[in-house]
Amino acid sequence: MKKLLPLIIALVTMLGATAQSHRFAEVGAQWNIMYLSYWSGLHPKKVTATCDTVIGNKYYQKVDKNYVMRVEGEKVFTRQVAIDTDMLVYDFSLGIGDTLFRLRNFPGVLYQDTLMFVVDSVAWANMGYNRKVQRVKCSYNRNGEWRYVRRDTWVEGIGSLYDDFILPEATLNFSDMGIRLNCFYEHDEQYYAGLWSDSCTYAASKIECRDYSVSATIFPNPTMDEVSLKLSFPPLEGTKILFYDCLGRLVMQQELSMIEHRISLSHLASAVYNYAIVNGTHKLQSGKVVVCQ
Repeated sequence: MKKLLPLIIALVTMLGATAQSHRFAEVGAQWNIMYLSYWSGLHPKKVTATCDTVIGNKYYQKVDKNYVMRVEGEKVFTRQVAIDTDMLVYDFSLGIGDTLFRLRNFPGVLYQDTLMFVVDSVAWANMGYNRKVQRVKCSYNRNGEWRYVRRDTWVEGIGSLYDDFILPEATLNFSDMGIRLNCFYEHDEQYYAGLWSDSCTYAASKIECRDYSVSATIFPNPTMDEVSLKLSFPPLEGTKILFYDCLGRLVMQQELSMIEHRISLSHLASAVYNYAIVNGTHKLQSGKVVVCQ
């Protein structure tokens, strides 16, 4: 068993790297947001992360009714359903002193100004897992003049704690409205509690989502020279199959552009190989194939 342990660790490391999620939060995650109007009091709102979807050959996740979000590394983009443009909302790769600029709204909206978010500090917080936390200073530019608004806190996989998490837009420069994240739930657990935590309730019911996982059939298995691969639907651009040996080393890869492929494995030594069908960091399916020369 001691001799097998390094092999197991290598394999787990390889599979873990391949299986990174394309989601900002897990399906069923719930944000309880409290809107505070100085004229009409508190107004609670619940927002839930729902189904995966595909737009323009990229994977997104629906959050609320009008927005979808996607992740590229540590960058988080949002897209308004009615507008065919992505907008960078968060960049958790930024360090102290780094700056993120963006428009207050999507391109094409009549009212625009430029927002500037400067990272003041970076930390880590254990909220279900270790999440990166950025403390940012929010300013906006109108008519060539930068105006400081306030500070905000952004948490990886949760978003803004003091603004709309889908579109943190330095809202508090308006005198009659404030926004706070009241609580956040994921995996049926509460991982954040804000000012009005005594009013938190978890209401997200089971969500029926369309499954965008590829169903792949590989045969014959075992094989002596080649295998036939059949997918359940045409693959998106950038989909490929990766083959790994027992040490987790990548020994072969092939782009997948059609529903059916014939893949030669005759150059591989007799062994059991792990395969993964991936699109970017999104793992679609994995399994094993046996080569017997």
